[in-house]
Amino acid sequence: MSWSLERDDGTVTEWERSDGYATVRLRERSAGGFVVRLDVMEQATDESAYERERFDGRDAAEERAAAWRAERDPDGAGGPPPSVPRRRGCRRRPPSARTARRRGPAPPP
Repeated sequence: MSWSLERDDGTVTEWERSDGYATVRLRERSAGGFVVRLDVMEQATDESAYERERFDGRDAAEERAAAWRAERDPDGAGGPPPSVPRRRGCRRRPPSARTARRRGPAPPP
């Protein structure tokens, strides 16, 4: 699988994996600095994940985005560049049955 650039408008840069189950987004914060996030859906063949990190400079944010794309590319090398240590973020969990009951039935398609 490969990654393709899906959006680059000066504020947000987003890459999507060819299977459509993973994205990496880099965005500039209004308060200054940059945020990079990795989102791998539960339907993906690899482990689902949601990670988010904040950086002061764009170069460091771009390095993290490149590292996540390399880690999550089953056809690629599979590891981050040596200059970027791997960090764990929080994982997105599916809503509980209690949450689903509070929200009510899903809207019709």
